[in-house]
Amino acid sequence: RDLLLALFGVLRGCSGNVLIDGTPVKINSPTAAKSQKIGMALIPEDRKTEGLMLPMTVRDNLSFASLHRISDSGIVNRAKEQKYIDEMIALLGIKTAGTDIAVGSLSGGNQQKVVIGKWINTDADIYIFDEPTRGIDVGAKVAVYHVMNHLIKEGKCIIRVSSELPEVLGMADRVIVMRGGRLMAEIERGSRFFNQNDIMKAAWGGQLA
Repeated sequence: RDLLLALFGVLRGCSGNVLIDGTPVKINSPTAAKSQKIGMALIPEDRKTEGLMLPMTVRDNLSFASLHRISDSGIVNRAKEQKYIDEMIALLGIKTAGTDIAVGSLSGGNQQKVVIGKWINTDADIYIFDEPTRGIDVGAKVAVYHVMNHLIKEGKCIIRVSSELPEVLGMADRVIVMRGGRLMAEIERGSRFFNQNDIMKAAWGGQLA
C-alpha cells in the first residue's frame, strides 16, 4: 500500500524513479499526480476516511475531484455537472434516493461506486484501485468489474491491488508480487507461473524457477 501512496504523492521521503511511457516524472503531491501532465487517479481502500466526505451530498462527492472540468471561470456549470452525475449514476448503477442526500446514507457498495465515479470524470490515464471490492456485495463487485473493463476499453491503464486472487487471475494481464516492500515476482498472463499456487509461493518468499 505504501507504494501506491508514494506513486500518488501522498507518502513523502521515498526514493526511486517513476516513468510514464518511458518518460521520467516527478510526483511530489496528489495535485501533481492528478495533473493533466501525469493524469493519475487513486481509488483508496478505505472509502469512509479516504475516499468520501460522508456528511456531504452524493452530488458534491461525485463532482469534487473534477471541478476544473465542470467549471467556467471558476464557477461550477450546473448543466455540465448534472450531465456528468447522470452519466456516472447510469454507468455505475448507483442506487440513491437522490443526488442531494448525504453520501454516508448509501449502502457500502453504492458508496464505493461514488468513490470510483468521482475519479472517472477527471479523465485520468492511470487509475490505481486499492482493494476496490473489499467489503461490498456481489452485485456491487460486478459493477466495479464492469467499470474497470470500460476504462480498459477506453485505453486507460489500471493498477490494482487486491488480496482476492481469483479476481486477480481473472482480470490481470500482469501480476507483480511484493513482500516487505520488495519485488518478489513479475508474472505475465500466459506464463506457467500465472496461477494461484505460484503467486502464493512468491508472496511467502519462495523463488519461481
